[in-house]
Amino acid sequence: MSGRDALRADRARARLLEVAGPDLYRRNPFRITGLPTDASPREVRARTAVA
Repeated sequence: MSGRDALRADRARARLLEVAGPDLYRRNPFRITGLPTDASPREVRARTAVA
């Protein structure tokens, strides 16, 4: 791995650690809405209309 690739990997690792904190589960939009990850656009619209 070159120095440039190592730097890029370090930056990606740092960013991942920022967003993958304890709030990752709590802020998950699928958990919040109760929609499955493979929800159709129709299901999303129906859920939005109820909210």
